[in-house]
Amino acid sequence: MSSRVDEQQQIQFELEGLKRTLEWTEIQQEQLLDRLDLLRIENTRLQGRVEELERQVEGLSSNSRYSSRMLKRGAGWPGRSPCSRNARSQKALVGRAQLGSSRPPLIR
Repeated sequence: MSSRVDEQQQIQFELEGLKRTLEWTEIQQEQLLDRLDLLRIENTRLQGRVEELERQVEGLSSNSRYSSRMLKRGAGWPGRSPCSRNARSQKALVGRAQLGSSRPPLIR
């Protein structure tokens, strides 16, 4: 008789453990779904930023003639001091740059 009671008690404990596991799994599922929603929002924001940067690059490409002419004259990039650590070194123009090409020289 006591073995039957022990067996029922063991089954009850196991059932309670499975219920707690199920509840915990459901909580984790909700947390993961919330995180997925946040990631989707962040992904949308980042895609918009990529598109914005691509438009800026296209704008820079269309303004490359101006930048190329400024560099050929040794003026550097607008807003940069010629003594800047990143200033372009003053080299003799070679190749297409000598001919006045609208494309910047290829630097390898």
